[in-house]
Amino acid sequence: MNDRSTTISDEAIAARLGFSPGLLLRIGSVAALAARIEYQVELAIWEIKKEKVEGLHPSTDGKTISALIKMIVAECVAMPAGDLKKLSGLWTDVAWLAFSCRNTIFHGVATRLSKDPGEIDYIKAPGWHGEQRKRETKTFIANEHTLNLLIEVFEALAAGIELITRLAMQQPVFLEPLVLEHITRQLRSAWSIAAEIDDLPAAVNHEKY
Repeated sequence: MNDRSTTISDEAIAARLGFSPGLLLRIGSVAALAARIEYQVELAIWEIKKEKVEGLHPSTDGKTISALIKMIVAECVAMPAGDLKKLSGLWTDVAWLAFSCRNTIFHGVATRLSKDPGEIDYIKAPGWHGEQRKRETKTFIANEHTLNLLIEVFEALAAGIELITRLAMQQPVFLEPLVLEHITRQLRSAWSIAAEIDDLPAAVNHEKY
């Protein structure tokens, strides 16, 4: 087997792609966190719905993350008032924004609109040739700062969906009121961050920065 690829440095791989190693590391972190959350969301839905899945195709099978988030939203409507309902509602608000950012990065076209070598602009559904698109054009400005913020948002989502699963299972949570308060704070902060970085050019145009 040709093992030449093992001699390629991180810097060389990044240079070939036009990215800095720091950007690649952070984009990879976003991918890993998002995948972990997608898996955990399925578990949470099964517990919320009290769905038996062994030997069966679960209701979540083959669903996109957008469809899974919609399922939690629908379950929230039927939930009795309480911590699970509040936390699930807040979680979905953050998840819409965070996965919008993720989707723009992983389904968008990478281009450079800035002279900053450490910055890549991801544009989803650009319409550069005058074509009509079903989906709106979205831009994510990827640099180490915005990606660090997005990682922080996904870390909050990961903690949140794990707690939602445990609450749905009615498992005891050590120091539950404090844990719930902490994660709720994290998610509220994550919502503010995600709302700003989801389409940063639009935020700049509206003089939010």
